[in-house]
Amino acid sequence: MALVVLSDIMPGAVGEKVGRTDRKVRHSLYLVMSNATAIVGNSSVAIRECSFLGVPAVNVGSRQQGRERGQNVMDVDHDRKAIAGAIAEHRRRGKPPSDRLYGDGKAGGGKQK
Repeated sequence: MALVVLSDIMPGAVGEKVGRTDRKVRHSLYLVMSNATAIVGNSSVAIRECSFLGVPAVNVGSRQQGRERGQNVMDVDHDRKAIAGAIAEHRRRGKPPSDRLYGDGKAGGGKQK
């Protein structure tokens, strides 16, 4: 099992024009996330994007409290044993199905003709 730590890979990407390099970074991020055993932290990417991708997520702490979440998310406190236990449980369960809680992924409408 490999542990990949992702932090602030795409700062300022929201609401800005996406260039060719940004698209490559996003594609790389997608590949890493979609092949991960689990994503661990308190980022909304674990709650939103990973629910759609079916990536197991361990949400640490209360930062995302009150946000709707898919079946891929396990919430734990800032406790090493609780985090390790949630990762082990995700490994036991395997990859969850895609959750359409935040939509079907077609909001952009695809390529324009």
